[in-house]
Amino acid sequence: MIDLLPALGVFFVSAATPGPNNALMLSLGVIYGCAAQRWLIAGVMAGVAGVFMLSSLGLGALLLAEPLLLNLLRGIGALMLLWIAWKIYTAPRPVAGANQPPPAGFVFGFSLQWVNPKLWSGVLAMITLLPQPDSGSELARQAVAVSVAGGLITGFCMSIWALFGGLLARLVKTERTHRAVNAASAILMLICVAVAFAVSS
Repeated sequence: MIDLLPALGVFFVSAATPGPNNALMLSLGVIYGCAAQRWLIAGVMAGVAGVFMLSSLGLGALLLAEPLLLNLLRGIGALMLLWIAWKIYTAPRPVAGANQPPPAGFVFGFSLQWVNPKLWSGVLAMITLLPQPDSGSELARQAVAVSVAGGLITGFCMSIWALFGGLLARLVKTERTHRAVNAASAILMLICVAVAFAVSS
């Protein structure tokens, strides 16, 4: 496990800094509160673990060798993230006392990771730092280890961003403030998408 620490350290920096996942958690934390995001976080963790697993077993090398396939994933991810930004911008202010579930849950969080440009950039950079296993069984153990670690790192980072969003929610007391926060959150999402594409290009 010690041999994996440099690679996981690189991913931790990627997971902790602003990106589509964290911008989404901050925005939904402001609108719906941080506790409502537990299923979304669980879905993202599972999706990240899946991306790590397949990338460690060879999918990452395939994508690096096939730029067209990687660009296709990025294009789908861009459309999905633009839709998310629009949903955040147009989200109504929650009514006090009303049970309003957030518009994103486990399935959404899981599926988003497969087209998340920032995640793929971080994972593809990370797998180049992994030690080369001597056998298939070592490769499988390494894939499981980085998948579990990647999911836990992501869950921790997203929980912090969701908590921050929940704290910001205390400042949203009027419809005007709510609209301003929605607009700022949507812009943050767009900036994160643009930066992720710039870095991964």
